[in-house]
Amino acid sequence: MLTVCIYDPFTRQSSFKDFKIGDGKIDGEVLIEHVFWVEADAEELLYIVQHFQNLPQSPQYGNELKTTWYGDHAKFIVGNIKL
Repeated sequence: MLTVCIYDPFTRQSSFKDFKIGDGKIDGEVLIEHVFWVEADAEELLYIVQHFQNLPQSPQYGNELKTTWYGDHAKFIVGNIKL
């Protein structure tokens, strides 16, 4: 799952959208400039690690492996991932 946190500076509210491989491109669903963070696990995390180089990785352990990216890294992922 790829979870995207979107922060709207005009309303000062956050919202969240979930995407999976096979959903299609994120374009039209999320304004890139409003992306605050993204979190990936499972197939989506594997896709990001395989297709995007030089992203910092800080895996979080719990029930499963997942990684969260913030700011420009998150915007880059959302703008370039093809689900």
